[in-house]
Amino acid sequence: MDAEALVLALLDALPKHEILGKKRLQKLAFFATESGLPTDVSFFLHDYGPFSPKIAAATDILSFIGDISEEDTQIGRTKRFVKRYRLPETTLLRERLPERVRETILKLHKYTTLELEIASTIRFFCRRGSIYKRR
Repeated sequence: MDAEALVLALLDALPKHEILGKKRLQKLAFFATESGLPTDVSFFLHDYGPFSPKIAAATDILSFIGDISEEDTQIGRTKRFVKRYRLPETTLLRERLPERVRETILKLHKYTTLELEIASTIRFFCRRGSIYKRR
């Protein structure tokens, strides 16, 4: 699955077919790949945990061509602005998430973005063997 198909499949799998925030989108995409989804997307550690330039570029492209909608919206008590990504009903999907991956994403969607940042960073280090191991 390429990055564009992954973004569309993530939005399709979630309630309301939307994701609030770029960071949240990145973390859910990371966990989808960590759940065994075959994809050409890779991640490196960035300011808020795992980040994929391909996912960032895919959202820009999909928004530009109208396959997803992107708007600024205020959230929380502080009314900070985040991007809201939505899947319009008219968008045709090339691929859907496998059921096992979809179930994982739905479970993770219940957590806050901060919790996903922490969990994905820990997973990134554990998977890459970068956690110091005592003998």
